[in-house]
Amino acid sequence: MRFLPVDSVCLFIGGCAATPLNKPEWGRYTQVGSKLYAHILERGIGPVNLEGMAGKVKSAHFLGDGSEINTSVPWNAKDNTKYLFLNLSSYRLPDEIDTVVELELV
Repeated sequence: MRFLPVDSVCLFIGGCAATPLNKPEWGRYTQVGSKLYAHILERGIGPVNLEGMAGKVKSAHFLGDGSEINTSVPWNAKDNTKYLFLNLSSYRLPDEIDTVVELELV
């Protein structure tokens, strides 16, 4: 028997559903009320870009351990006004299968 990683708990939260957001290149979104969950399945280079989310998120943290994620705009993207950037501290994801970031919406 194989157990699901800690972050996969989001998939089983009552009322968790798909969102009308387009599928991002790095994974998927699910949502419950004012909480949006970014399921990061593939880690690219640099920040994880969330298209259309700039100004729409109060806070971002890993669901697994609750640690906060820096969402400041990188120096080379100052002119980009439509993306929210998740600046992860490591090139390795905390969960190799499904790293979940909980985004509290404005």
